[in-house]
Amino acid sequence: MVDLARYGMQATATTLRRHGHSRQLATLLATVIYLEGKAVDDCLEMLDLLVTTELVGKAETATDKERARQHPKLAKHSATLAAAVETLLEVTEYGEEHRLDQVWEAIDAIVPRRELREAVAAVTEMVPPPDVDADGEMRALLATRIATVSGFLKMLTTVIEFGANAEGARALAAMKQLPRLLDGRKKKVTEADIDPELVTGSWKRLVFKSLPNGSTVDKNAYTMCVLTQFHRHLKRRDVYAEASARWRDPR
Repeated sequence: MVDLARYGMQATATTLRRHGHSRQLATLLATVIYLEGKAVDDCLEMLDLLVTTELVGKAETATDKERARQHPKLAKHSATLAAAVETLLEVTEYGEEHRLDQVWEAIDAIVPRRELREAVAAVTEMVPPPDVDADGEMRALLATRIATVSGFLKMLTTVIEFGANAEGARALAAMKQLPRLLDGRKKKVTEADIDPELVTGSWKRLVFKSLPNGSTVDKNAYTMCVLTQFHRHLKRRDVYAEASARWRDPR
């Protein structure tokens, strides 16, 4: 097959006419299979490059820059809170009963209450809640960059035939539904239109939006949620393309 494809890539129509009919068909078939595999490889390598560098890479860089910019401010407010808590611990460590106004009087002597409120508000804004994973800011930036891949995703699963093992089947099924969700005519996406089992961690806060007339789904955030999981499974070959040489089923 490799020899036939190599010959077919180099041969001219005149050269092929010198062979018998079965040899011509075999050469053309091997060449087309080679070209299809190379096209699929190029496409999926482009997807890998887009996700790794243009999307996740740039979002992580922007998040790191923002954190570095906020660090002096965060350090200042954290020091204010630490001083207040240290005073509170000192007052209560003696084992004596203290009235609330006495405790506040001791804290106010170290940190004015107005500064304490400002510090609490600033730290709450800059630091994610304990139950939220550290990727929340990066994922929020990803959701704003949907235009980078939306056209690509509308065609990907309709042009390339993908397969999956049990680990990647759910992500692949959700990926195949994205062209329908990305259709500009579909204005509102609800939980019934998506696979909520794929939405985990900080994606939940980004994907599900509560409105007075019921909950809705942020289409861009869900698309990026599915894409990043599909990409992860593709890298592990839980999702694969049979026509590909590099991204095919390793079994």
